[in-house]
Amino acid sequence: PFPAMLIWLVVALSFLTFGSFIGARVLASLFALKLGASSIAVGALIATFAIFPLLLSVYVGRGIDRWGTYKPVLGGMVGFLAGVAIPWVFPVLPALYVSALVTGLALVFFSVATQQLVSSIGDAAARHRHVSYYSIGIAASAFAGPLFVGFIIDHFGHRMAYAGLSVVLALVSVVWYACRRRVP
Repeated sequence: PFPAMLIWLVVALSFLTFGSFIGARVLASLFALKLGASSIAVGALIATFAIFPLLLSVYVGRGIDRWGTYKPVLGGMVGFLAGVAIPWVFPVLPALYVSALVTGLALVFFSVATQQLVSSIGDAAARHRHVSYYSIGIAASAFAGPLFVGFIIDHFGHRMAYAGLSVVLALVSVVWYACRRRVP
């Protein structure tokens, strides 16, 4: 019962966190275009999200083997929150690049740690099922995140879409922190 509850918590929080990350990438490109960025500037902006994952994933994975998963997941969530709050507070093109760097760094810690956590919950027979649930949650977030962002942009604007993502990520971080004793 305990591992089943934990896997659903991780899947739900990952759905919201990855959905916010994917939504933030869509939002960054649309906001950059609204701010007058060229196509190459938008391409560079989206590529900026991948700099830290490209360079640090292996090293962070080794670190998580030593640190455990709870703190890197929380750090990733808080990093996502900081990253999406930057363009909300500073709605200018350079802030979008800083946001992309911060959220890309957060992605490394969050994704590697959640994958490690999911693959360690339960016995060997349950792990395949848990990884499947996690994968479905991430795939669903790739659908839901851009829809959420598009809806907010259409009704309230780009800055409020960043505010909406910030609220989601703040709630996710609080829930994860509240559940800290349940994470092995």
